[in-house]
Amino acid sequence: MTTFFSNKFATLEIDAEKSLLYQIWHPATSEMKNVDYQEVQRNTVEAVKKYQIQKILGDTLNLSFVIDVKMQEWTKENVLEPLMSAKVQKIAYLISSYFLTELSVHQAVSEDNKFNSSSKYFDKREEAIAWLLQ
Repeated sequence: MTTFFSNKFATLEIDAEKSLLYQIWHPATSEMKNVDYQEVQRNTVEAVKKYQIQKILGDTLNLSFVIDVKMQEWTKENVLEPLMSAKVQKIAYLISSYFLTELSVHQAVSEDNKFNSSSKYFDKREEAIAWLLQ
């Protein structure tokens, strides 16, 4: 496992052997601003392209940043569309205990995008990884 990026808000780890990226959000996201969210997501796209990642585990269990409508649109255009172009096959999300965060994450990735059939929500890490590696 290789750490591609890490700050107080998130860590991106790569398992190149499994073509898997772990995007792990930290509790400090309660202090996060849009620019911080964008930095993490830009690094996610960069890691996917650099390592030809096919599967992503988005661990949002500690994510307390609410992705507003403006950031949802930004996510679609600057993260999800580039991930599709990069041939990401599956994305699993570990859901947050914060209802608003969970809802905003769901909206950011589900509204009008082509990942619907290849993304799934889990509350257990082991189940998410098992699904990604199928």
